Order: sequence, then structure tokens, then C-alpha cells
Amino acid sequence: VSLSGIFGNYRSCHEFDQWETHQTVIKHKKGLISKKQVCEYLKRRDLMAGLPEMDSANFNRHYLDILADEYPEAKFICLIRDCYSWLDSYISYFMEPEHDAIQSREIGNGFPFDLPRGSLKEREELVNNFHKYIDTLLSFWAYSYKDIFEKLPHGRSLIVKTQEISGKVDEIASFVGISPESLIKENSHLNKSKRNIHILHTLDYSFLKVKFDTHCSGLMDEYFPDYSLKGYLDHTT
Repeated sequence: VSLSGIFGNYRSCHEFDQWETHQTVIKHKKGLISKKQVCEYLKRRDLMAGLPEMDSANFNRHYLDILADEYPEAKFICLIRDCYSWLDSYISYFMEPEHDAIQSREIGNGFPFDLPRGSLKEREELVNNFHKYIDTLLSFWAYSYKDIFEKLPHGRSLIVKTQEISGKVDEIASFVGISPESLIKENSHLNKSKRNIHILHTLDYSFLKVKFDTHCSGLMDEYFPDYSLKGYLDHTT
């Protein structure tokens, strides 16, 4: 959302044709359609979106290798968020009451992991028994980024920490070859959750430490060496 907002002065879109794109990804993963058919769909999607200059979508990661091959002039910006604030933010967003309809619509729409969903009452299971679901979420965080970093084309990619977007506007502009003044800096932190449950404060520290170390330590040591679970918990108290 933030990247799309920053590029608001350009032909920028966020998760365009979400449903159909997810269905294409699902069919491909099930072996129901070929890679060639995925390529054909992505080219149609580009045309339907008006050949966007900034195509911002989480689901682009599913076919990142195809995009890199089919669009040799394209450049790629990947936002990475630390696992602590990502998990807190995801749960808070997931639990917003007005997202009842969204959760129902997401079923069968490429939902990346199996969590309680539907009405807010049904989703309260996630908060009440979060210890049962934390492995699913953290393994998704780690796997997704590792997969993305393996597929990002060398020399055409920029990795930016989510919390540093506003301070990286000049670097982003230089990377894609445009004027920094053409980007909308004030749009660098959109889509914030309206409330924060602070789910990490509800579980035992030792339990959390083992979970985060098991799933996330490699990437966290590389990209966020100064971050720690204790530091995050102290900061969000």
C-alpha cells in the first residue's frame, strides 16, 4: 500500500485484479495450468491495469521469477519488515471488526496459511489460543522472504526496511531513475492498523524467544542485527 502511495503521481496500482491473480496462482501450483498460461495471464493483467509503472502487490512474490524473465527492463523493490512488528501488526489487522466480510471473501483466495477466520467471534480463537498458531505465522514469514530473496534478479532489485521507507525516498527514486520530488513522501506509511492488540505481550517470554529464534534468527541477524524480542517488547509496553 505504501509503495503504491509513494508512486501516486505515476500509473500505480495496488493488488490489481486480486481474486483472479490468486486463482491463477492456485491453479498453477495445483498443476492445472502451465507456466506459459501464467505468463499469458500476467500480460493480460498488465494491459487491464493500463500497463502500470508501479505494480505493488504482495502476491507478486508467487511468480517473481516469471516477472524477472518476462520483463527484463523491470526493477524490483522488496519491503522487509522485522518479524516482531510484522506479527503484531498482522494479528491486529486480522482482528479488526470491520474485516468480517474480508475474511469470508479470502476463503479460497490464496490465503497463505490456515488460521481461524470468518466472523470476529470465530477469529477470537486466534488471540485466545495464539500459542497454537505462532509456528504457522513465523514459518510463513521466514519462508516467504527466503523465497523472494532467491528469486530477486541481481542488479535490478532494491531491499528496503518497511520502517525506513520515508527515509529512503531519494534512494528509491535514484534506483528507478526518477526525480525524488515526483514521489509522495507523506504516503510512506499507509494502511496502518486502527488498533493494536499487542499479541506478543500475552505470551511467556521464554516461549516466544524459542519460537522466534527457531524460525526467524537467520534473516533477523542479517537484516535487523540490532533488533531483539526484549527490545521490541520493552518499546511497545
